[in-house]
Parts: sequence; C-alpha cells; structure tokens
Amino acid sequence: MIKVKSNLNKQEVYQTAVLGSIWAFVEITAGTLLHLSKVPFRGLMLSVIASILLVTAKNIINYKGSLVSLGLICASLKTMISGVFILNPIIAIIIESIIAELVFIFFKNGFFGSVLAGISVLFYTFLHSILAQIFFFGFEIFKVYESLISNILPIKTQNISLIYLILFAYAFIHLILGGLSGFIGFRLGTKTLALINSKNEIY
Repeated sequence: MIKVKSNLNKQEVYQTAVLGSIWAFVEITAGTLLHLSKVPFRGLMLSVIASILLVTAKNIINYKGSLVSLGLICASLKTMISGVFILNPIIAIIIESIIAELVFIFFKNGFFGSVLAGISVLFYTFLHSILAQIFFFGFEIFKVYESLISNILPIKTQNISLIYLILFAYAFIHLILGGLSGFIGFRLGTKTLALINSKNEIY
C-alpha cells in the first residue's frame, strides 16, 4: 500500500493542487476534443500526455504518494466539472498514477526511473485497451483486425501469426512513446524545478 506523506508543507500542497488541476484540465479539454473528433488512438494520446505530466510532477514534488494524490485530484475534478462519472477513464487515471508512483518508489526520480515510469504507464495503457476490447467484444475482435489488415496490406500468413504481429507492433509503439514521454517529463521536471529553486533563492 502506498502511504501518502501526511505532513506536507505549504509549497508541496500548492504544487500538488496546481499540477493535479492541470492534469484534470487537460483530461477534460483534450479528452473531450479528441473524443468528439473521433481521432484514432485518442486513448493512447491522452496516456502520453498523462505520462509526461506524471513524470514532470514527480521531478518537482518528490514526496511519497505525490502522484497518487495527483491522480485523485484529477479524477475528482474531472468528475465534478464534467458532471459525469465515467468509470473507465477514472480507473485509468488512478491506476496510471499508482503505477508511476510505484516505479519511482523502487527506481527513484532520476533519468532511468523517469523513462521506466513512462514506459510502464504506456504499457498499462496497452494492456488496458486490449483487455477492454476483449471484455466488450470478445476474442472475435482480433479476427476483425486480421481481416482489416489483410485487406489493406498484401500479407500472406496464418491468421494467428498476423494477430501476434499486430499485437507486437501495437505494444512496441506504446513502449517507444512511453520512453519518449518519460524523457520529456524528466527534462521538463528538472528544468521547472531548477527555475523554482532559482526564484526561491532570489526571494
């Protein structure tokens, strides 16, 4: 169980509230825009943004449980502002924050931990999307994908081999984007923290 630090100082409380609110704002605005426009892989896009925000946040507010707090703030604000409680994205937000927090607990918030956290969050997104499709449509959904790919690409192979190829490529895309988002989050977080520290020294 992840226990959130109880004796937060004013700066930690303020930064947590601000970063959690930013995540909620992105989820509401970008999420609504992507869903209305019916853009493919919109869940993947939102997860990349969430991964960057989580890694950036951890490199700014480095107390135990900070990312879980962010996830709870984001999920709560998203529900209150939108006025609709949709279980699937709420679960995704909370689980993403827990996964990132666990990675940082074991690997710290350096470059390696940041990249690994990004990869882990995006790999969860891959698993979530696959399991959700199986839950709603059954394993027959893979036959639909196999048929679509076969009609688009001149691939002559057994159905099961093509399905594995599709899943591997889809997972690989998630891992690459996860590593990239972790790297971006690390750079943003360290630069933002340096800027905050320099301003504190001035005042």
